[in-house]
Amino acid sequence: MTEYIVIDLFCGLGGWSAGFVKHGYEAHGYDIVDFSRHYPGTFHQCDLTKYKECEFPERVDVLVSSSPCTEFTKMILPWRLRFKKIDLQSALELFYLQFEIKDYLKPRYYVFENVYGATKYVNIPYSFKLGSRYFWTNVPPFQMPVAGDLYNKVSQYRHAGIDRSVWRAVIPQRISESFALRIKDLLSKF
Repeated sequence: MTEYIVIDLFCGLGGWSAGFVKHGYEAHGYDIVDFSRHYPGTFHQCDLTKYKECEFPERVDVLVSSSPCTEFTKMILPWRLRFKKIDLQSALELFYLQFEIKDYLKPRYYVFENVYGATKYVNIPYSFKLGSRYFWTNVPPFQMPVAGDLYNKVSQYRHAGIDRSVWRAVIPQRISESFALRIKDLLSKF
């Protein structure tokens, strides 16, 4: 029986959720693109910009999210002017949308991840950095293992015909598992 519920916004293939599911969480992923075939939990295809129309569980213990980062990455590249279209405004709107949804769902804990470029354009200070990933969270600091190994689904994604840009963005399982275990420990004290 699952004890805790995790919501995964902009879930993609479910990198965040994989670690949580492994440790007994019930995961619900939300994305505008249909990743239901590969998502490790219950997948909900919906437009998060209209999140009040999406069906969320009544109780949310944890909210995780990795809003789209492509535009932030493009903006910090020295040759960014080569890109014909950089939609930084949309990237910022989706980044701030995570916080709006957090306020709407009222989870006990949240963890949002993005790239260095996001830190240059958003006005919310990040909580900590791990490698090239930046986190905004209310989870108290804890010792996290070195995040050197990527979630080993790369060849599975490649054989399934999933675009490389998608599977490269998957959260490493050691990171999602570390947060899952830490948050489970914190929730067990309530």
